[in-house]
Amino acid sequence: MFEESFLSQVRRLIVGARIPSHLAHRERFSRVTGLAVLSSDPLSSVAYATEEILRVLTMGGIAALSLVTPIGAIIAAMLAVVVFSYRQTIHAYPNGGGAYMVAKENLGRMPSLIAAAALLIDYVLTVAVSIAAGVAAITSAVPAWHLNTVEVSLAFVALLTIGNLRGVRESGRLFAAPTYFFIVSILAMLGVGAWRYLAGSLVPMPLPADALPLGSGGVDALGLFVILTAFSNGCTAMTGVEAVSNGVPAFRPPESRNAAATLVAMAVMSITMFMGITLLAHAYGIIPSATETVVSQIARGTFGAGSPLYYSVQAATMLILVLAANTAYADFPRLASIVARDGFLPRQFMNQGDRLAFSNGIVILSVLAGLLLVVFGGDTHSLIPLYMIGVFVSFTLSQSGMVVHWWRLRTSGWRSSAAINGFGAIVTGIVLLIVATTKAFEGAWIVLVMIPTLVMIFTVTRRHYDHVATELTLQDWHQEPAGHHTVIVPIGGIQRAVVKALQYACTLSADVRAVYVDIDPAATASLRQQWDRWGHGVELVVLPSPYRSLMEPLLGYLDQVQAASPNGYLTVILPEFMPRRLWHHLLHNQHALLIKGALLFKPNVIVTSVPFHLGRRAGTAAVVALLVLGSAAAASAEQAQPSESSWQWGGFADVGALFDLADPENTVFRGRGTTWHLGQPHLNMAAVAVKRKPSPLSRWGTELLAQAGKDSELFALSATAPSLAGHEWLRHVGLANVSYLAPAGHGLTIQAGIFASLIGYDSLYARDNASYTRPWSADFTPFLMMGVNAAYPLSPRLTLTGAVTNGYWHLAHANNVPNGSAQLAFQISPQLLLKETILAGPHQAATSPSRWRFLSDTVVERRTERAVAALEWQVATERIDSPAGDRAWWLAAQAPMQWIPSERWSMALRPELAWDSQGRWTLARQTVIALTTTLQYRASFPRAGAQLRLEHRVDVSRGPDGGFFRGDAGRKATQHLLVLALIASV
Repeated sequence: MFEESFLSQVRRLIVGARIPSHLAHRERFSRVTGLAVLSSDPLSSVAYATEEILRVLTMGGIAALSLVTPIGAIIAAMLAVVVFSYRQTIHAYPNGGGAYMVAKENLGRMPSLIAAAALLIDYVLTVAVSIAAGVAAITSAVPAWHLNTVEVSLAFVALLTIGNLRGVRESGRLFAAPTYFFIVSILAMLGVGAWRYLAGSLVPMPLPADALPLGSGGVDALGLFVILTAFSNGCTAMTGVEAVSNGVPAFRPPESRNAAATLVAMAVMSITMFMGITLLAHAYGIIPSATETVVSQIARGTFGAGSPLYYSVQAATMLILVLAANTAYADFPRLASIVARDGFLPRQFMNQGDRLAFSNGIVILSVLAGLLLVVFGGDTHSLIPLYMIGVFVSFTLSQSGMVVHWWRLRTSGWRSSAAINGFGAIVTGIVLLIVATTKAFEGAWIVLVMIPTLVMIFTVTRRHYDHVATELTLQDWHQEPAGHHTVIVPIGGIQRAVVKALQYACTLSADVRAVYVDIDPAATASLRQQWDRWGHGVELVVLPSPYRSLMEPLLGYLDQVQAASPNGYLTVILPEFMPRRLWHHLLHNQHALLIKGALLFKPNVIVTSVPFHLGRRAGTAAVVALLVLGSAAAASAEQAQPSESSWQWGGFADVGALFDLADPENTVFRGRGTTWHLGQPHLNMAAVAVKRKPSPLSRWGTELLAQAGKDSELFALSATAPSLAGHEWLRHVGLANVSYLAPAGHGLTIQAGIFASLIGYDSLYARDNASYTRPWSADFTPFLMMGVNAAYPLSPRLTLTGAVTNGYWHLAHANNVPNGSAQLAFQISPQLLLKETILAGPHQAATSPSRWRFLSDTVVERRTERAVAALEWQVATERIDSPAGDRAWWLAAQAPMQWIPSERWSMALRPELAWDSQGRWTLARQTVIALTTTLQYRASFPRAGAQLRLEHRVDVSRGPDGGFFRGDAGRKATQHLLVLALIASV
């Protein structure tokens, strides 16, 4: 019997035992579990829909709060219309899919993709909003937990993920009890509240100490837009109605009848609870509070603050709100699988896991919802404006599609059915316009942008699958005659695995060649002596490698073989020995894996492995022997190479003068020039450096750079955080690190100390840049970091680097929590380079994940002998210290270009754009646009060189805070900087 690994056993413990496919019919909903799983979203919406109405109506004062009842009644009537319309959809489309399937069959591809995008976005928001509202219910009862809302929210996401990965039946059992507990608790509260109202014992609630401020002027002062905003807020009570129609196939037979009955039951309970809470809120005179929900205030007024029934209502509300996200967990993976089946999403979404759940969709949903909760700090009121756009887009498209459906069929009673769905489409379309208008500036514009973006992703995915199908079809394809078959066996010496691979290779073709890369002349001579005995008559090809590279000579030889027979087949046989223990792999170079990756995309090249399995004793002995042999081989190789020093040293001095042509008296300017003195030459930076680069012959390396000058003073100061101890001398340290090249694959380089940041395109030093001044994208980025990084070339063209650091920028030491960053660098071609870098971590005294900075930096560079062109863009966000705790966003982009017509002359052009939404970096909300032009003359001397630069930078900024960074309104908006600089180096 197959023995499961430890990881598989852990997975079984969390997810549960596997379920065979023939038992799939057991993993379906009954009406009881279907109501619990698919109706928890609309049922839970009643917990905050009334509160969202009241939060807007408070702008008109006490008198305006009376509008909550008629607004609630209109919403309840609309909910009934939508539910009745969806009931017809369930019977017309028993295979599920909801709005996507209806729009696809009746309105066409594009409307169906819009519906799918809207629904998928809505499901992600459902998880985030429901969990955030559930945590708000907890913090209302236990205010001390208010500071940990994000952490608690993420814990609930993890719980829901595990519950749904265990399958439909498990999730139904897990979530049924809280749903019915909520229904009973709310109905009991409404019943007692109604009885107290009729008996005349209901006492209005006193004004909370932290109640939202009331306006004045009553209903007349609100205006139509504010009333419509309150109405659109309350329409959250209608969210989740489409979940049942999307999940019809998840019900037991007869699916349509069970789903329709569940939908009606859900509607009756939702309308009853929503109107009950709305009427009681008006009767109690509830005013929304910043720390206590409306339902909590009603329960406190009905049962008493310390009553067990009060805590029962709060617990039930918390549970249903958290578990309301389970509606999305039921429908997001199912809808994603349907869209994937049509070719608009990756086919991995169609796969069912061991428990017959769409595991990939569940995991993706959890990750996206978790990111939303972190970015928005788990705040319900910040998330809700994003919530309803997708809901009503799908409502409107679904009902419009049903009208077309009835028009096409024209069966008995089609006119009345079409009229019902038509009325539903009109109603939801009007609400969509209202919601889009009133919520656009509160954040709903993000969803309005995301829907077409997701539709574009759908289209690109389908285009790819169509292209693959076209390439693979046998129609009109004529088989080409088979060409010459060459078998190549890369070897690293003579041992059992190689001999077995050669035996196998000889059975495939008469043209078999063993290829050996000559790195160690002594080892090569030994191989030649043994080849006649063990080579089985196979031709031995020895490739020279002057730079001790294994991959480059091998790949070059394979290209030559293919070029000699373009229509032939090339089989590469890789001899691999397989250690018994997993950790043993860490002790060996993974050359076979690297070769597979390099040859994967080459046509007519087949790569196969001949494994040689080591036994327990043999495995241990082989490990020891190979370690000894590897050490001996490395020692002999080092002796064979000429001994030459790998130490390098040098230095430079940078002197510059800057003039502000538009504002001669200005001493502050945007886009930091590397000199801070105007109208006079000044030493910007002087530095001396010594370094040793690690190599296979000398694996330890180091860098040390000492610096001085005006620019180095920036590293001693910080306006927002205290400086590190000893900054007066530390600011003179540019680089100070040690590095080690570990013998793993192409080499794993580990670096510790102060090193150059992974992020950004521009260097700290002007001599390394095409332009003299630096762009805003560089200012958004730390130039140097303290910590540890590791770089590993996954292939000759792909390198992965990761770092754990504290910021050295400004010598800020606001906290002791490190940042994490990772970079993927892909050399697409000899001229084209792509780098993607991400950074996450705290950059303020507050270290909560909700305050973390998230930054993405992308660089695309094309370099030829005479020109360099690059494009860099950054997107970053963090929640800043302010009374409102606003989330700051900033974007920056630059496109530097350099032309080198001769060895002495060069020209550079750098357009750039920066947007600072909250003035996080420029100290004023604004958009900065700049264009920099540089002319450089280079002179060469024995062992020295000099660069003379003339640069002009025009800078335009506009913004609500005056448009000038540092918020100095006395400065002119447009700047013309002229820079003259001399950089001498040795």
